[in-house]
Amino acid sequence: MTPKASKSSPILVRGVNWLGDAVISLPGLHAIIHGQPPGSIEVLARASGAELYRQLPNLGAVIEDYRGLCNKLKLIKKLSQKSYQKAVLFQNAFGAALTSTLSGIKDRVGFSRHYRRLLLTTPLKPLPADLRSHELFYYLKIVKAAGFNPSFSLPRLTAPQIPNLSDTMDPAQDKIVLALVPGASNGHGLARQWGPANFAQAAKEILSGNQGEVLILGSKGEIEACNETEKLLEGGPPVKNLAGKTSLAELIATLSETTLVLANDSGIAHLAGALGIKLVVLFGSTNPLTTGPLAKNACVLRKPSPCAPCFKRECPLKKRICFDGLTPQLAAEAAWSLLHPKKDRTPDLRGAVFLGNIPEDLKVPSGPLQLILLLKGTELNSPLLEPPLAKPRGFTLGVEPKPVASYKGFPVYDGTSPQIYSELAEAQKLSLMRSFWLASDLSFLKTAQEYGGKSCLYFQSGMKVPSREAILQENFTPKLVAPTVQGALDWAEYFRDF
Repeated sequence: MTPKASKSSPILVRGVNWLGDAVISLPGLHAIIHGQPPGSIEVLARASGAELYRQLPNLGAVIEDYRGLCNKLKLIKKLSQKSYQKAVLFQNAFGAALTSTLSGIKDRVGFSRHYRRLLLTTPLKPLPADLRSHELFYYLKIVKAAGFNPSFSLPRLTAPQIPNLSDTMDPAQDKIVLALVPGASNGHGLARQWGPANFAQAAKEILSGNQGEVLILGSKGEIEACNETEKLLEGGPPVKNLAGKTSLAELIATLSETTLVLANDSGIAHLAGALGIKLVVLFGSTNPLTTGPLAKNACVLRKPSPCAPCFKRECPLKKRICFDGLTPQLAAEAAWSLLHPKKDRTPDLRGAVFLGNIPEDLKVPSGPLQLILLLKGTELNSPLLEPPLAKPRGFTLGVEPKPVASYKGFPVYDGTSPQIYSELAEAQKLSLMRSFWLASDLSFLKTAQEYGGKSCLYFQSGMKVPSREAILQENFTPKLVAPTVQGALDWAEYFRDF
């Protein structure tokens, strides 16, 4: 039964501290707020996370968590004076569980990491698949364990109305407003910064031959990188440097008026993604598979590196080789592809979902999902397969190729043929650009890149989950990594209508 909160018996969510993680946690938080009386869900977080959570409607008190023993004791006293019925711990820290325990909150839900299992009434054991998948699923799993019914969705933000925002930029419709985010001071310092020279050169190439201006955005801790970028752009396009000069609400409103954002892996990049702004993000020392932006208009740039992701604040090698090969020209090309996307030559055709493995734990989708299995090798002889059906689920069978088997009513084709996709597209009137590739091995997913489709790596129950290093050494990044096939299907269903 879904918990029912009230102002006299609220639910406390211990949010996350970093801005980017807070953005990723929004779908989980929205699932908790949904259907609850306004103001009955409260959030505890550090300053940067708390500032974001305050932007949400229908949320109750947002309480800031400060460092230091005296502040912790004051916080525990404050929380104990409220009759919280449950604490939902998005944060993994031992202190989050200890604080909620000492505050007298009887029901405490979270992952049993960092030696805090005995402090939780509903401890979740983190599985390897949970730690290799996108962080979004991590929060949704906590929300589900807390008794709520979350569904897959992307982080979404609505920009606040800020008076005189038009003074910040020229609103001309034919002008490109390019936002640069050259800093990344919070969390991982210089190790995740592409460098001001690269940002300046990329901006010049993106705006070459186009009317436009540059906005440089960042926090107070990123002013040095932002000022250096501004200096390198002297004599080029018009530049406005707003680093350290905006509140979070003003930053969100400013981002909402931009055309494209070019950023390091940073909280601002996640804000842009949640606003639906076209976004190019450069990843070096961090992991795009677990914390990359999931927005439809987001492009992640990375190159395989033997030392990445290291998650260090400073590069131990002093060279940041994880950014080698990520040139300003490559970033400009990615930006142009978002500003001038390829025209879909088949706008009236629907996409399909191609599965490259037999998922034993598959729940048959209830919606009009056109699911096709393309199997190779021993999987074609699986005892889970059934004889081919005269009329498979999801569509009416047309001309060749014919399915070789079926699985839970969905067709199975022999995936060894290199022409299978073009043949299926022609026979079933499919748009491969609108299609999804889901599998537990990367080799199958690379086909999505060839046809302009979207890909998701998922982990099957019982399979050995590869290390993040093994996944990232491939010169290919799937759009998403999900802990289960169901998570992958939920993502495909969501994007079909997004």
